[in-house]
This record gives sequence, C-alpha cells and structure tokens, in this order.
Amino acid sequence: MYDTNQNNQNQEIGAVGGEQRSSAPPEVIQPEKPIQEEKKETKNKIILILAILLILVFLVCAIILFVFPSLLPFNETLKSQYSCVGETFENSVLCPDSDKNLVSDVTTVLSGSCTNIKKCEYICKEGYEYENSVCVKKYCVLSNNLDLAGSIVAISSSGRDTNFGVSPLGATAPYFLIFDNNLLIETAINPYLEKNPDQVVAEWLAGKGVKKIVVSDATTLFESNLNKNKIACLKMSGKISDLVGAGQNLSVYSYASNNCKSVDSISLAGPKLAITTIRPDLNSPISSSPSSIKYFLIFENGKFVEAIKNDFNILSKNFESDIAQMLFKKDVNRVVLGYRNIPLVIELMRPKLECVVATGLVSEVIK
Repeated sequence: MYDTNQNNQNQEIGAVGGEQRSSAPPEVIQPEKPIQEEKKETKNKIILILAILLILVFLVCAIILFVFPSLLPFNETLKSQYSCVGETFENSVLCPDSDKNLVSDVTTVLSGSCTNIKKCEYICKEGYEYENSVCVKKYCVLSNNLDLAGSIVAISSSGRDTNFGVSPLGATAPYFLIFDNNLLIETAINPYLEKNPDQVVAEWLAGKGVKKIVVSDATTLFESNLNKNKIACLKMSGKISDLVGAGQNLSVYSYASNNCKSVDSISLAGPKLAITTIRPDLNSPISSSPSSIKYFLIFENGKFVEAIKNDFNILSKNFESDIAQMLFKKDVNRVVLGYRNIPLVIELMRPKLECVVATGLVSEVIK
C-alpha cells in the first residue's frame, strides 16, 4: 500500500533540492533591436553625410565666385547699382575688372601696379611711371640694342673707359663716354656733380653734339631736360664694353693722334686754313698751349686774309667747342695747332674740320 506520508516527504526533499539547484542567477538574454530603430539610425547617418556634402559644395562655390566674381549671375546688376567715384587720374588706365562686383560706391585710387585686391584701382598708362602719387612722362626707354653708328652717343659710366659699367647715377654719373660714329672720342668728366646736374648736364651734353644717351637710371627732371635738348635716352645696364661690342675701346689719345698728325710744313694751297698764334702776324709763334691761343690767322687761296682775335674765355666749359664753331662758321676747312689739344681736336672733328700739329714761327712752316 502506497505510503502517503513518504510521498509527501519526497516532494518536500525535491522542492528543497530544486531550490538548491536554482540558486545561481539565470543568464540574461538581450532582446534584438527592432527593425524600425535600425532604419532610423541609418537615415540619420545619411542626412548627416548629405549636410556635410552641402556645406562643402557651398564653400567651393563661394571660393570660386570670390576668385572669379564675373560668374555671379547678378554681376551686371551690382555694376549698374554702384560705381567708382572720385578723382580721374591723368595719364592712367583702370585695372581690368576693377570696377566690377562693387557692393558700394568706391573712391578711385592710383597705384604703381594692379593688385587685383583694391577696387576702382588705376595705374599709369604706357610711357608713364608712377612717381609721387602721379603719372609722369618717361622719355628714357628700355633697350637691349645699342647702335653707335651715325650719331654722337654718350654713355654714363662709373669709370674712365669701357671696362666699367653703365652708371646708375643718371645725371650725377662721374663720367660720360662720348662715341662718334662707333669711335670713343672722349672721356668727359662730369663737372656738375654738385651744381644741379639734373638741370644742366643735358645742356652740357647737347653742347658736345650728343644726340643719344645711355643711362641705367634717371630722374624725371633729367629725362625731361634730355627731351628738351633733343637727346634720345635709352635705359641699359651691364659692362659698357659688352654693350658697344669688341674693338670700340679706342682711347681718346689714339683717336686724336690718328686725326691730328704732326707735320714739318704747311701748304697754303687748298681749302681755307686757320693757324692758332700768339700774335696777329706771320712772325708769331704757333700757339703751344690753350692759354696762348690769342689769334687765328686765316689763309685762303694761298694768301693771308685776316687775323681773328680769340675772345673766348679759356675757363669757359665751352672753350673748345666755341672755337670749333666759330672757325666752322668762317668756312675754315683746316686748322693748325702748336700742340695736340685733345679736347680741341675732338671739337674740331665734330664739324669735320681737318687738323695738323706744327711748331715754330708761322713764316717758317708755311709754303
């Protein structure tokens, strides 16, 4: 017979054992995310990416329109609404597109070059340069080619010969090398270094027959005075010997010797002749120095025709050129000197007067 008490006891023991077996905490299993929540996260990511792309596109467009404002669809509208106001600068031109994309009226400004930043910006037109807030006419032009043929050319020099460079000092250059038809005929020392050179050097060079000058730089005043004296101006730099070419460094002394040779006697036959003397007669010695040139004895067709007194001041800067011009106006073709006065020889060469050197009494050397 089944024992009811025993069965109940077994159930109690089983219940106690069951409690002991379930004393460890059960494993927690996370529920899976709903599909709707995953879709929402994906959508937010896409929206964020699109927002970033739009920002980037906006920035790129802004940069492009800043660099190329003419692409703005309302460019012409802006231009019509606002304008450049203020001074119109003489001898200037407006920088390209400088009057476009104005957001207000802008005052004009004159600059040395277009900056592409300023609006309503003007620069000096060709042939003019920006100087002291104005555009000034420039008469000196940049050149890479120097032609010495056919005219008297002066080159501003840092030294006495062609081994030096073109001086950057303009009218205050210490020397000017004078070339006549490809020959170096004079190294002229600048006598006006402290006497307003910008105003007087051009006139001084014009007195030497200079028609063209080479400088490395020049002031506006010097350029203007060169133009007034009808002297063309070239801007060049470098060693003078490289500019004039090989064989052009003939010394002044060699030039004078080749063109004013010494003779023992003088023929009165031929073109009109002038002899520099101390006294106005045939028994006078031929002048042996600049200070002893007191008279010029003039012979024509073999006969003595007149004695011209020398009234030119030896201290004058144009002493030699004045003598040469006076004799040229008297239709003299030949000149006799008692010494080789290089500056005078050079001035005689300008109007193509022949020159010889002789010493002694006039009566003894003429025949």
